[in-house]
Amino acid sequence: MEFEFDIHRLLGSDRVVSVWDSTSLAERRNNPSWVAQMAKVIDTMGRQAAQAQGLPSPITTRAKMLGTDQRLYMYADQNKAIGILKVGTKKLFIRNAAGAYKEIEPLCVLDFYVHESHQRNGIGLILFEVMLASEKVPPHKFGYDRPSPKLLGFLNKHFGLSSFLPQANSFVVFNAYFDPSFISPNLTHKDQADDQAQRGSCGSQRATRTSGSFSTPWATDEVAPVGKRPGPL
Repeated sequence: MEFEFDIHRLLGSDRVVSVWDSTSLAERRNNPSWVAQMAKVIDTMGRQAAQAQGLPSPITTRAKMLGTDQRLYMYADQNKAIGILKVGTKKLFIRNAAGAYKEIEPLCVLDFYVHESHQRNGIGLILFEVMLASEKVPPHKFGYDRPSPKLLGFLNKHFGLSSFLPQANSFVVFNAYFDPSFISPNLTHKDQADDQAQRGSCGSQRATRTSGSFSTPWATDEVAPVGKRPGPL
């Protein structure tokens, strides 16, 4: 999605992936121009994500993120916002095969969207892997809010996640969440060792998050710029 302003200048970084939370989005509340442009980018991408998923209203807006623990990962290039991925914790009651309910509070993928003009170029996987590296949670330990068939296929293809019991709350929690022996087939040997040694860690240390600094939001420069495919993802 193209905008009439340079998104990198707005974000304060020339890196393609940045992450924003309630604190960093509120730090420039005394700068009306910055707030308006940031809201325009986030709200527009949130509307497009909702339309793509057939939802009646957006899940993601700047206003809805304020005062929450949610983090928004954004893939941008010059004046284009290309993808978003939002995560946050949720308290869930999950029913098992025997009909019993268990209360859990996992980190959840709440919104995930790549603009149609840039799909099937590996950008979704880049966003997801950057998020995993920052959050240090393996993919099977997430809850997924109303995942689309595309997202379910993505998780099966890249992380070997497929089995789950449908829930009344529309969240998907894979059976692997409760299986301490499960290891994603696409994690590296080092990642596997770290995952086994430390519950809740995906083991990747390729990026360090410094959320809360609006001058240089947490970002990674290891991803490929738009137009250069990162390989057969």
